[in-house]
Amino acid sequence: MCLFAAPVAGAAIGSAQIAVSSAAMAAAFNAGAISLATTAYTQYAQNQQQKAVFSQQKSAGRINRAAAQEDANASYQQLAARELQEREATEATISDVEGQAQRNAALAATSAGEAGVSGNTAAAIANDIRRQGITETGRAKRSLTFTEGQIDAERKAVHAQTKGRFANTQLGPRPSIDYFGAALNVGANAFSAYSVVKYT
Repeated sequence: MCLFAAPVAGAAIGSAQIAVSSAAMAAAFNAGAISLATTAYTQYAQNQQQKAVFSQQKSAGRINRAAAQEDANASYQQLAARELQEREATEATISDVEGQAQRNAALAATSAGEAGVSGNTAAAIANDIRRQGITETGRAKRSLTFTEGQIDAERKAVHAQTKGRFANTQLGPRPSIDYFGAALNVGANAFSAYSVVKYT
């Protein structure tokens, strides 16, 4: 009786180990299948949500860029109109000053002749009047140069602001499914289920 007991016990243990291994494999397979389905659904749902957000951001970016460009164009047009007005006003001022200087010089020469003032003195008076005119036109030109510098600075500021607004509409990376992470998650769940059944 003792001679047959050890082989029977060994066979029983072997059968039990095979049953445990089979159960562990089945549990691992089931856990892997469930994890695969859950992970696939989660990844799909997240990817769809990310795509929707990406699409909204892309649409908003187009709108914001169009608005930024429209604002910039309006600012450029206003600055150009202002610059033109300043130039025309300066040209009119210079023309008026030069014309007035010529009239004053002629009037001074006539008055000097009538008063019996010598030619050199009359010429000096006329030259002084012309110098005053030149001073006035120079002041007008310098004022225009300063204004043009301000307008150019404002134009550069508009460009920088528009560039910044464009930069703020840049999109992040396009959504994609993390296949590697999903595979690790499925494998970890399957191994965990296998270990629970195998070693408990």
